[in-house]
Amino acid sequence: MNVPAILFAVACGTVVLLTLWAVDRWLTPRLTRRRVDELLRKIQTGEAAAPRRLSLGYLILCLAFTAGGVAMAFSGDGLGWGVAIFFGLCTLVWVLQPFLPRREFSSEYRVTVTGDCVACEHPERKRESIRWGEIRCVSVVTTSDGPWRPDMWLLLEGEATGCSIPTDAKGFDALFDQLSARFPDFDFKPFIEACGSVDDRRYVCWQRAA
Repeated sequence: MNVPAILFAVACGTVVLLTLWAVDRWLTPRLTRRRVDELLRKIQTGEAAAPRRLSLGYLILCLAFTAGGVAMAFSGDGLGWGVAIFFGLCTLVWVLQPFLPRREFSSEYRVTVTGDCVACEHPERKRESIRWGEIRCVSVVTTSDGPWRPDMWLLLEGEATGCSIPTDAKGFDALFDQLSARFPDFDFKPFIEACGSVDDRRYVCWQRAA
C-alpha cells in the first residue's frame, strides 16, 4: 500500500471538511436569503420549483471515482489508493451529513406576534410583516436546502404583502398557537405532510374564500 498516497488523501479529506465548515459559517447565511427570495418569487409567479438533485449527483460522482481509484490500485497504479480513499471520505461526508453539527439559524430569525400583525426579522434580511386581516393564504413551503439551511417555511400571503418564517425561528410556537385560533378551517394535514418533504414544494393549509 502506498503510504504517501494515503496521507495525501487524508490531507485532502481534511481540507474538504474545513471547506464545508467555512461555507456553512460564512457563505450559507447569504445564500439563504437569495434562495428564499427566489423561491418566493417562483411561487408568486406560478413557476414550478423542481426538486434539486445535486446531493444525489454528488454521491454518484464520489462512488464513481472511488470505484475508479480501486480499479487503478488493483491494476498496479499506486495513486489509485489515494484516489479511492479521498473520494471514499467524500462519500462518508454525504452519508454522515444529516448527523453532522450545523449552524443553528433559528437563533437569527425572530418572530413577533401581536394582536394586530405578525413579523419576522433577521440580521441580514429586510423585516417582513403582515396584518392578520390582510392574510389571504397560509402555506408551508419546503425546500431541498436542509440540513445546512432552513428548509421549512410558513408563508403568510396577502394581496400586496407577505411574510415568510422558518418553522424553527424563535417565537414560532406562539405563532403556531394562533393558526387554529385565527383560521378556524386551518388544515394541519398538509403541515404534517410537509414535515417529511425534502423537495421544493408548497402545501396550502388555509385560503380565504373568494
